Amino acid sequence: MPSTYNKIHRLKAQGWTWPEFLAEIARVSVHSIDEKTLYSNFRLPHRKANKLLEETINQLHEQYFPSPFPKEVEGLITLYNHLATAKNYRTQEDDIEFLNRFVLAELHGDTPQYDLRYARLAWLAANIEFDRISYCRDNGLLEKLSQSQALALKWFQQAKHAITHCQQFHKINVAPFVIYKLTQNMLACHLNAMPSAHRLDNHDLKRFIDSSDYISETKHMLALEPFQWGIARNGLRFSSLLKNAHDCDYFYRALVKANKHFLNLNYQIPGVLSLEESDDFQWALSVIKDNHLTTILENS
Repeated sequence: MPSTYNKIHRLKAQGWTWPEFLAEIARVSVHSIDEKTLYSNFRLPHRKANKLLEETINQLHEQYFPSPFPKEVEGLITLYNHLATAKNYRTQEDDIEFLNRFVLAELHGDTPQYDLRYARLAWLAANIEFDRISYCRDNGLLEKLSQSQALALKWFQQAKHAITHCQQFHKINVAPFVIYKLTQNMLACHLNAMPSAHRLDNHDLKRFIDSSDYISETKHMLALEPFQWGIARNGLRFSSLLKNAHDCDYFYRALVKANKHFLNLNYQIPGVLSLEESDDFQWALSVIKDNHLTTILENS
């Protein structure tokens, strides 16, 4: 799900002035939000939105960018997210498995395989298996890890096929970010199955990045939504993994275009390592520093 920061940018990109944006907020909320608060959350990726602003922006975003998926399946996604964050692990796993059985029964039942209901159910089935991957990796459950990885990849791919079919044959409008997110999730299935120390030189991971067209999808998304710093950062990360200097240059410029704070290589978003701190970016940083990109972009 896009962050509040991204949602504010997406809404603002419709061409609203700040007074028009505040008028839209006033239309959906009985509580006022001042322009300074709104603008600060627009300008600073590291700023955490307060609950009122987050709820109001979510409501406004849903009106202008509604989910294309059926609401009842979106409700199941919300239910699963609550279960996945429960603190009692045994109860959590039992309840998730009950939900998983229902979802799989729906997928193998009479649900048409090329509609958006099927696509979202497949996405949920993939999410359930995807979230098991890191647990299996960390606890040495290699057989279960392989099984969960294969199932997550299968269901993410099924979701992608179904959505693509709806776009091509039924002319249903689905935002490009949805397809990008599925490709990113499939990439993460490969990434999360490995200990972090094994990721930098893993040939299977590199082959998937090449074969999935992930880099070109990432560039396409940034052309549509240049404020998406997370997408630019991921492009830089995997270009570094592939040791592609041209793409490292491209994605670092895109990252700085998304937000000037990233000129500082030590700039940190809460919960995310800075470029300087993360091993994943070290090859890219050698390109950035050798080409003096931070100085060039700061002066441009």
